[in-house]
Amino acid sequence: MSMDTIFAENVLKSRVITESLLHSLAYMDNRSY
Repeated sequence: MSMDTIFAENVLKSRVITESLLHSLAYMDNRSY
């Protein structure tokens, strides 16, 4: 595997983690109202 492929996979993983965190935060905000 080349470094570019590893870098791209890490970017995708971090993006998925960030989006799931944002979704859970938004879900908690909606519940608090």
